[in-house]
Order: sequence, then C-alpha cells, then structure tokens
Amino acid sequence: MADLDQKLTEYGKSKVYPLHMPGHKRQPLYDMDPFSMDITEIYGFDNLNHPESIYQDLNQRIAALYGADHAHLMVNGSTGGNYVMLHAATDVNDTILVARNCHKSIYHMIEMRQLNCVSIEPAFSKRDEKEIEGNPLVSHIMESEIPGPIDPQSVEKILKTRTEIKAFILTSPTYEGISSDIPSLARICHANGCALLVDAAHGAHFMEGALHFPRNPIALGADLAVVSLHKTLPALTQTAAVLVAKDSMISDDLISRMIPYHQTSSPSYVLTSSVAACVRDLEENRSERFSIMYSRLEDFYREMKGLTKLMVYRPEHHDPSKILVYSPMGGADLMRRLRNDYAMEAEYAVGHYTLCMMTISDQKEGYDRLKDALWKIDQELEEVNEKSEREFLAYDQMEDKKQEVKLYEVGRCPSQKVNIEDAVGEIAAEQLAIYPPGIPTCLPGEKITEIDVQKIKNALFDSLEVDGIDKSGQIKIILK
Repeated sequence: MADLDQKLTEYGKSKVYPLHMPGHKRQPLYDMDPFSMDITEIYGFDNLNHPESIYQDLNQRIAALYGADHAHLMVNGSTGGNYVMLHAATDVNDTILVARNCHKSIYHMIEMRQLNCVSIEPAFSKRDEKEIEGNPLVSHIMESEIPGPIDPQSVEKILKTRTEIKAFILTSPTYEGISSDIPSLARICHANGCALLVDAAHGAHFMEGALHFPRNPIALGADLAVVSLHKTLPALTQTAAVLVAKDSMISDDLISRMIPYHQTSSPSYVLTSSVAACVRDLEENRSERFSIMYSRLEDFYREMKGLTKLMVYRPEHHDPSKILVYSPMGGADLMRRLRNDYAMEAEYAVGHYTLCMMTISDQKEGYDRLKDALWKIDQELEEVNEKSEREFLAYDQMEDKKQEVKLYEVGRCPSQKVNIEDAVGEIAAEQLAIYPPGIPTCLPGEKITEIDVQKIKNALFDSLEVDGIDKSGQIKIILK
C-alpha cells in the first residue's frame, strides 16, 4: 500500500473532478511551498490566539466581508468555533434550545459544558406535485428527505414556556443548503432574553457583495455565527471563523478569552496564509467571481429540467450551489456511477439523493461534465428495473426522543457492547452519527429505535462511516 503522501500526490494528478469540499477545488490561489512557510510564532508574524498586528488586520478584513463587528480566524475548523460559541454563551448547567439536526460537535460541547438541552426539529418539506409531473420514477417519493428550516413560531412557543433557556443554536444553512428565517428567529430570541447562535459552516460564501446569495446570519441579526472558510471558499481545510455581531449578547472580549481553550497553541501558518490569499481574492474579485458562478448554476438548472428519471431538486430557501440530485435507485448508486463511469466525486449520498457542491473555484468543465453524466445516466435508467425496492430513510431526519440519561452523565455509566440488531430499546452509551454529514441519529442517553438501526444499516450498505459502531458491527449501550 502506498504511503499517504504518495497516494495524495497520485490522486491530485488524476482526472477525477471534485464535486465536494474543500472549496478551492484543488485550484491554488498562489504558488505555495508549505515547508518553506511552516514556521512558528517568530518575531514579526503575530500570534493567532492573541492577535496584535498581521492577524488582527486579517480578522478585521474577514469581519468586513460578513458585515460582522468582529471576526476570529480559527484553524480547528467550525468544530472549534462551535465550542467557542457555546462555551462563551453558557455557564455550567444552563439550559439551551438546540435544533435536532445540529452537527455532532454541538452535542460534544453540550456534554463537556454539562448543559441541559431542549430540542426542536426542522420540518421536512413535501414536494410540489407539479415539480414531479412526468417523472414516474420519483413520483412515489413525496417526502423530500431534506431537513427544512426551523419554524420561528415553534421557537417562540418554546421560549415563552421555557424561560430558563439561555441560548438557541441551529444550523443555517444546512448541509443541503437550506436556510432558516434568521431575522425572525433573532427578533424572537432577543425578545425573550435568549442569544441566537448559528452554525453557518456551509454558508461561508454568504457574504456582503456575493451577488444572488443570501447574507450571512450575523448580518441578519444573529449574535454569533461560525463559518467554515474551507468548505465553500478557496481556503485550506480546517480554516474557519467565529463572527460576532455589533450588538451581540455575548461580548467579543469573552469570545477572545475562550478561543485559546479550543484552538491549538501552534496554529499553522500554511493554513492561515491560505485564508489571507482567499480574503485578498474576495476583496478584489468577489462580485465577478460570484456572478460567473451564479450564471453557470442557472444554466445548469435550466438544462437539467428535461431529465425524465433523475431529478435535480431545488427546495425553498435553498442555496443553489448545493446541487441535489434525486435518483430512484438511490443516491449511493448514483454517486458510485459518477465516480466509476465519469471520474467525478460527489460530496455525499444519502437516501434517494446525491449532493454535489459547487464553489467560485469550479471551472466550466465541472458543470459540463456533470451535465453530460446526468443526461447519460438518465437515458440509461429503465423505468421499472432500476427502481429500488429498498426502504430509504433520511439519515438526518430525527425522531422525537426523550433523553433517558443526561449527556454529561452517560460517561459515568457502566456500559457494554452488543450487536446492532440487539440494541433496539437499549440506551446508547455513545453518539451514533452517520458521517457525512455528522448529524447524530441517536445521542448518548437516548433509546435506540428500530429506525436508528435501519438508518445505520442503510448507511453501512452505502459505504458511509458511522461513528459509534465498530468493525464487528457492535455498539455500546448503558447497562441497566
């Protein structure tokens, strides 16, 4: 087996087109020799966790891109940013409101901070019958399988009755590109003395001057937000930023104090230099770059309307750069076909759909190759033989569950491993999360259901990773 460096070099030279993050799509913004740039905090190069010069200037420029009062560059990704937000916004044993489709890092911090959480589920939208008219292979799938936005009225109802809630955290946009009504949520939260925190990891391209795309949550009223620069912008993996609003309920001083707790004391100048190049490019060229991107996306969606078996789906409040392709034989099968027959690697597949991510770094070639592949696959599908009879479940669709054991108490409970088939009705001792996208299907301290087991089996069948299950197919449960 080749070493990792050899394998990466070989893959980088291949013709496989990336329909996935990171957002630079292997297109460098400038010539980089990482070894010559990999230094420590020597004189003249500032300290990322206590910025006073170069990094202070870079943070101010990042803030300007998003209409934020302050920004803090992170090299531990949005995971570190989520930790910072929750750590700064809460005290031990506080109660928070959590959107059930939040990333697993949110739940990790809930456990570490010993927080009590009240859950709220996103709605799952139904398809418009006109949209699927004339497409017999997808007409039986009326449920979109995609978590929709959080309903502001539902949030208001909870906050009115649970006055102890200190903060509300949600994901917007979601992995699939669905945004919630942040202005309404901000008004409701602030009227009830509750801070609004937004994991906007997948919305790093939502910025001032990004034509045709939404504004970032921080500019729409959220107190704090986190963006993953590497996901949808041309910056290296692990780069992110914590954004602080001008009138945030959580002070920037407190955010600054929390960052060293959740970020390495040896940040990589290779990573941060990629952010500097990315910011400079956006300052100079973002209007043109986003206009070209949006034009190519609109052309793509227009040309995909003629598909008769596959369907390119655009739900409400959707970021068009997250291309969702529905397939009657299942998203994993479509993803394999794109990989094996057309040398294109999608971001991920789940249930009936495949997700392809486009950014300002994508070339016209990428759009053309994807169009050609989808048209050919569409023509090859047979109307009956290719229709899958397997039951598909949305991996990130959540059940209304009761927390049997508090998250922060689970680690103290005795546990044992059992086969997944024997786990139904037992209480999970570890987080069961399908990755990607990393949204827990079952939290530690919740009962494992038949639906959880079926989701996990489907994910393993689709060659997805599942956190919380070992190679032998066993998971940990709490001993009663």
